[in-house]
Amino acid sequence: MADIVSEQPAPLARPKPEPSVSRHKFAVAYLALAAIVGAAVGLVVVFASDDSGTSTKGQAWSSWSPSTTGTLGVREIARHVSSQYHLENGALFTAVVAGPMQIESSAGPVRVSAILVRSGKAGVREERIDVAFPVSGVFYQLAGTAQNRSIPGQATLARGQLVRREALELAFYTLHSMPQTDYVVAFMPPPTGVSQQSPLFNRALLLPRAGFRPELQRPLKDVLPPGEVKITPSTLTSRQANGIEALTAGRVFHWDFQQAADQSALLVLSPVTG
Repeated sequence: MADIVSEQPAPLARPKPEPSVSRHKFAVAYLALAAIVGAAVGLVVVFASDDSGTSTKGQAWSSWSPSTTGTLGVREIARHVSSQYHLENGALFTAVVAGPMQIESSAGPVRVSAILVRSGKAGVREERIDVAFPVSGVFYQLAGTAQNRSIPGQATLARGQLVRREALELAFYTLHSMPQTDYVVAFMPPPTGVSQQSPLFNRALLLPRAGFRPELQRPLKDVLPPGEVKITPSTLTSRQANGIEALTAGRVFHWDFQQAADQSALLVLSPVTG
């Protein structure tokens, strides 16, 4: 299982007073995960976005870029990135579902109005809460094909690092190709054998545009070496692993949803280790 760094995150953009939060948590199922387990390579659920989000540096930044923007562009990114990641037996590493920052409820989609980042670890009283208000955020769900969305086989450090690399690549393509996107949250599959009651079961990477402006100006192959190649846990080098650890330090959280006073959803993130 991957080591998860729990450094305290930097304050997020546009802090505002903490919104009122109901004690009653949503009873929601995020993005109907059961529907994608065992799905075909590159299956995605996409959303319509502003077609003005083109990139003038797409070809120089990477050898590949989406041929269009908006919904079709997101579909291309998810299909392209997920197709590069495999298990040792050649099977797809994860299936990827993409969508706007909203969750499904019995009454229909509920928008996520704010991201709350607690300073205390999951299950520990927080010292402060940083608040971000995403304008055009993206959710990515990475799911394995084993029980509870986990990746088949034994959980290892390399597998955990490869999941984070895939999440980073999804985020970088999205942030680079769609300038209106301000936050990407990638929900990771739980390690094999982890209890649903463990803080490690629901983990996510918080990837804000403001945190990666220098990386987005550099070629992808320099930020995530060796660039666009088919990759498995066993082919991940020490240099690549160290780079992944540096880019994701302090960005791995336990996630939960709560209901705000205006009936919107709040994504609540707490640092985790393990």
